[in-house]
Amino acid sequence: MNTFTFWLWFCICIASIVLEVATMTALVSIWFALGAVFALGAYFLGFEFTGQVLVFFITSIAMVLLIRPLTTHYMRGNTVATNADRLISMRTRLIAPVLDSRPGQIRINGLIWNAVSVDGKGIENDALVEIVALEGSKVLVKKIV
Repeated sequence: MNTFTFWLWFCICIASIVLEVATMTALVSIWFALGAVFALGAYFLGFEFTGQVLVFFITSIAMVLLIRPLTTHYMRGNTVATNADRLISMRTRLIAPVLDSRPGQIRINGLIWNAVSVDGKGIENDALVEIVALEGSKVLVKKIV
């Protein structure tokens, strides 16, 4: 057995783990660490280097495709539902115009929100608009023709 190959897979595994720890909030390289572990297994089973590389890539890709979708839910962090997303697609009238340099205002359920045009163009006062998205404390609106 070639000791260089052993140390190659060992170093790839350690480097991938170190990179993963450095980027703790996102799964970046754990897949390659697992691929390197499987490639080390192939090394000990007597596979040729080409077979080891194949095991490494197949395992790494399989781990990304199988495990990442399962873990993304848990990696999102502490999101707090505010029900503000129910505002999307609502229609209302502007109570202050949207200008190129200044947001306008809309009133929804008794609350006043700053409104910005989704296309960057101004919208006149009292125009009917639809809420397209939320961006912080502003709503992105588009004019309804």
